Formats: sequence, C-alpha cells, structure tokens
Amino acid sequence: MRQATTVVSSALFILALASLAGAQTRTPWQMHDGLEVTPSNPLGLVQFTCSPSQHGDVCEYDVATIPAGADPGWGPAPDGQIINFSIPSRVCQAPISCMAYGDFTYFQTFVDIPVNVQVTQFTIAFNGMDDGSRVSIFNSVYPTGLVIPGSYVFLGGTGTADLKNYVVSGELNRVVITQVDDCCSENNLRSAVVVLNGTDLTTAAKAVNWGKLRRSYR
Repeated sequence: MRQATTVVSSALFILALASLAGAQTRTPWQMHDGLEVTPSNPLGLVQFTCSPSQHGDVCEYDVATIPAGADPGWGPAPDGQIINFSIPSRVCQAPISCMAYGDFTYFQTFVDIPVNVQVTQFTIAFNGMDDGSRVSIFNSVYPTGLVIPGSYVFLGGTGTADLKNYVVSGELNRVVITQVDDCCSENNLRSAVVVLNGTDLTTAAKAVNWGKLRRSYR
C-alpha cells in the first residue's frame, strides 16, 4: 500500500523558505504523492486518456493534477539537494503494466531571485530519470503555472530547454517537477539540479513569511 507523504508543517516552511540579500537561493526539494491518491485508489494509478508513443509522452500529463504549493501533503524529498527518488514501480500492479497507466509524483522548490539579478539562464539538469518529467513555473506572471514544450524530459533525458524568459526577479518562483512512471518495474528520479546563470543553486537557510507564501501559492 502506498506510504503517505509526511505532512508539511508551518515550521518546515519557516526554516526552508529564504531570502538571502543579494544571493539567489532555493528551498530544499519537497515531494508529494499526488492528489490522485485516495482511499479508493491507494496506489494513485491513473489511466491515460491517450496512447503514448514513448515513455514520458507529453500526452500522459493530461491526467496529472499539480497540488497547491501549500497543500499539507508536501513533505521532504529523500534528498533536499538533488531529490534522489527511487522506488519499485507501482504500475506493475495496474491492469496493464506498461504505457496505459501512470503513477505521478510531484516535487517542488521555491527559487528566490533578487530583484537586481538579471536571469540569463534557467534550466533543470536531470540525471537517472525514469520514465518522464515535466517542469512547471509558478510566479506573479504565471500564477496558475506555465508549461512550455521544452520543459518535458523523456526517459534518460538530462535537461530542459532554457526557461529564463519565464522566471521573475524580485520574488519567489515556484518550480514543480511532475514525475511520471508509466511502465513496470522501476520509478526513479535520481537527480534534479536548478541551474541559474550557470550556477547550481544551493538551498536556503533563512526564513520568509509563511503567510505570504500561503497567499501566493495556495
């Protein structure tokens, strides 16, 4: 049976969300098992409404629902720096064990870009990704989230297109990875690294206002 994600407390956000003057930082990766998990669907498996032509096909995400940024289902990822997620595939228990059902897992980080920082590069570098990932950006310009074609990464892929035109300086940008497992027998996302202006972003250590975050990303 699917293990429930640890409920995120206000204290975790207060410790995690930071604004370091003059430095771009981000919060540790968090993980959510997905709103697809219900008492009647404890594994969270969802049947695709398309016939995927490859692992992590773009059409698979039509049945995924990104949880709100302050949803209580968010908890720490196995590794806050790189994610390091690896479990046996639950799709093995689906009626059809490959390319018909998806198991979605969500990861989020909040990237603090100071107002004086000009963004010339913004990408996510992946390693050990199975079966597919999609990156969404949330900020004041895209409050409901934005997905562009270059943000999809397929089985074994290593990175997104440059997303620099979609992040906003002077605020927290919420970055969400939607990970899909579409085939038995493994579900992995070994590493995801946020790269801004050629630098791998480190996680933050100082606090920001929890209420402000909840209002922005509810």
